[in-house]
Amino acid sequence: ADQQAAVAERGYPEAFAILFYEELDENGAVVLVRHEVWSYYTEGVALSFLDGQAAGEEPLDVTVDEIEPVPYRPEQFEAFMSLDELLGSTGLLSFLIVPTEPELVLGGEVYHGDQITFGMKSGELLSVETHALVPEG
Repeated sequence: ADQQAAVAERGYPEAFAILFYEELDENGAVVLVRHEVWSYYTEGVALSFLDGQAAGEEPLDVTVDEIEPVPYRPEQFEAFMSLDELLGSTGLLSFLIVPTEPELVLGGEVYHGDQITFGMKSGELLSVETHALVPEG
């Protein structure tokens, strides 16, 4: 509901980042966390969400008058989705793969595509970051 309200008020984010990770809840059980940051550069604000619930608002260091928003939506991405699922969801046709250092993320790869960077480990999606563009002018 918090994210739907943000979309109704501001529109879809001009760019966003999503992290998927596990942590222990108050009972010691492992739970999946979806942490999102939605950036609205033309408004100079970033909204944070934890599992879809509003978690804060911060000013952005960069503001612009005009921006080309990303062609992606946060709901296109799910925790641990495969590369094929991600490509099907986004329509992304080409990308560059960069293996991560084994000391940082064993079995990890970073993918760079059109206005998007995403991280996978053992074939499962762990992070997404989209990149809005400032029109040339």
